[in-house]
Amino acid sequence: MSGDDGTDVTLSAHLGAKGAVELLCEINPDGSQFNRLVEGVSVSRSTVSTRLQEGEELGLYERQEIQGRGTSHAYQLTETGAGVRLYLDHSGLTERHRTIKMLRQQFDEGVNELVTWVAENEGDLKQPVQDDLREHLRRYTGP
Repeated sequence: MSGDDGTDVTLSAHLGAKGAVELLCEINPDGSQFNRLVEGVSVSRSTVSTRLQEGEELGLYERQEIQGRGTSHAYQLTETGAGVRLYLDHSGLTERHRTIKMLRQQFDEGVNELVTWVAENEGDLKQPVQDDLREHLRRYTGP
């Protein structure tokens, strides 16, 4: 496969690119559609598209038409892709990816709760900070 600068891109270089390994962790054995893959990784739609195209050229994925759904298709692992995925599974990287996704979702939910709480209590937050809270915050801000 050739990169933007005309040089050959190796499988190892592809796997070092942002989102490439996440996609391998996300693809189901029976295939995954593009939108599901976009939802499962932490890169943009255009990056997912680029990584899938690169992966196809490197023989990691192949597109399969989904019957009865017009132009819809799914991405499936090839034999090469399945070999890399087995390594990811056995090394624990697939599970770590899932854990990171879960933690990211929990963090995002916590941020949403924080924003709601601040919106509901904004007037109270403008009051002078009590000494015990000030002492607590020093752990994070220094003396």
